[in-house]
Amino acid sequence: MSPKNTYDFGFSMKFASEADYEAYNVHPQHVDFVENRWEKEVEQFLEIDYSEI
Repeated sequence: MSPKNTYDFGFSMKFASEADYEAYNVHPQHVDFVENRWEKEVEQFLEIDYSEI
């Protein structure tokens, strides 16, 4: 809603553990999606990674 934000969409993901995140990050379906869709179709994005400690 802020005019400072130029993005139209956003999404978040929450993982039960860092190990779950790592498994997702290297999963063949995820890697394929990033290489064949995301990198080719997304012009600009902002990625924010954080940990709840």
